[in-house]
Amino acid sequence: MTPPARGLRPLLAQFLDSTADKQSGAELSRAVSAVLTTALVVTNLIGAAVVLAVIYLILPLPPVHDAAAVRQLNAIVAAAYIVFAVVIGAVGGRARLSGLQRWLRDERPADGSVQRLVVRAPLFLFRLQVGLWLAAAVVFGVLDSVHSVRLGLVVSATVALTGVTTGACAYLVAERILRKPVSRALADEDPGRLRVPGWRPGRCLRGRSAAGCRCSASSSSASRRRPVRRPPRRSSSG
Repeated sequence: MTPPARGLRPLLAQFLDSTADKQSGAELSRAVSAVLTTALVVTNLIGAAVVLAVIYLILPLPPVHDAAAVRQLNAIVAAAYIVFAVVIGAVGGRARLSGLQRWLRDERPADGSVQRLVVRAPLFLFRLQVGLWLAAAVVFGVLDSVHSVRLGLVVSATVALTGVTTGACAYLVAERILRKPVSRALADEDPGRLRVPGWRPGRCLRGRSAAGCRCSASSSSASRRRPVRRPPRRSSSG
C-alpha cells in the first residue's frame, strides 16, 4: 500500500498511475471529482471553440443586416450561456454523483444500487451534456432566426451536431476516469445484467475476459448453425 498522498498534485499523479497501489476511498473520491470536473469542462470548451470555428471560418453564412451587431450579440449570449452551462453541469453532476462520493469515502461494500450508479454515471453525464447543448441550439437558433431564418437553421444545426459529438467524447472520458471506482464496485459481487451501452452480461465477470466471452458467444452461435447443403453439380455432357 502506497503512503497517503498529501496535496492535490501527488493525489492526481497517484490516481493517473495505473500501476500504483489502491488509494483510499477518500483520496479516490477527491481525485475522481477533480479530474472528472476538469476533463468535462475542457471537453465542452473545446466543443464551443469548434462551433465558433465552423460557423465563422468554414460555413458560408447568409448575408444579414448589420452583421457586426449580430456577431457581437451572439458573442455576449455565448459567453453568458457557457458560464450558465458550466454551473449547471457542475452542480447537476455533483448532485447526481454524490452517492458515489459517499460510498468511496465510507469504503463500504457496494450493493446493487451503488453498482448501477457507478456504471451508469458516464451515461448520465452524456445525457446532461447533450441536453445543455441541445438547449443552446434552440437558444441560438431562435436568436439568429430573428435576423435570418437560414442563419438560425445553420447555427442551430451546427450547435446540435457539435453538442452530440462533444457529449460522446465526454462519455468516453468519463468512462475512462471512472474505471477505478467501477472496478472497485464490481469486485464485491456479481452485478447481474446491467443495461448500459457497451456493458456485457454478468457472466463475463465470473473468471472470463471480455474477449473470452466474445469467443465463447461466437463459438456457441457457430455450433448452432446448420450446415449448408449445396446441390450436386451436374456433369456437362459432350
